[in-house]
Amino acid sequence: MVIGSIVPYIPQYFTIKQTQNTEGFSLYVWKTFRNSAFNSINRDDNGNLCVRVRNSNLIIQPKRRYFSDFDFRYFWDWTDFLSYLECMAVFTLLAGLLFYFFIDVPWIVEGYGLVALVTESLLASPQFFRNLKVKSTEGMSKLMVLTWFLGDLYKTVYFFVREAPFQFLICGCTQITFDVLIFLQVIIYQKASYRKLSKSYS
Repeated sequence: MVIGSIVPYIPQYFTIKQTQNTEGFSLYVWKTFRNSAFNSINRDDNGNLCVRVRNSNLIIQPKRRYFSDFDFRYFWDWTDFLSYLECMAVFTLLAGLLFYFFIDVPWIVEGYGLVALVTESLLASPQFFRNLKVKSTEGMSKLMVLTWFLGDLYKTVYFFVREAPFQFLICGCTQITFDVLIFLQVIIYQKASYRKLSKSYS
């Protein structure tokens, strides 16, 4: 399950690399999906590519924004990749210290688990809301969403068969729901773009 979780991002990486356009991919998905050191390598490369491509496609270069500015209006919308890494390092350090000092407090440990599950279950939500906002899925890898769905389905069946705690099943079902909703967006927005195209030729 650990290695398989990076597979969905490979098609999206190649789509961004080929088109030199990040419009179809939400950087908040990358933010949400930082849950293991092994996967961070692939995700950091994908995040780095997104930041570089997004910055290179701008005609008028905006003012440079950095994590160290501590301007919350531009949180997770910085212009350099190092700021994303600094933010993740600070977050990891603070969360690790908190966990270290309160390891003997059961509700802190349970709270960490719950936050991890909720974060994992909402992984696709930034992509869903980005698509909803722009009324398009153009630039988003459909293969990425398909592999999300297959991985989430496998995980949910695995949790069911292994009789995992109920919150794991809820997490899996939430992920599958977002995957299906994104597939529906692909269908709906594709039909809408065909209608616009046919009207422009009439």
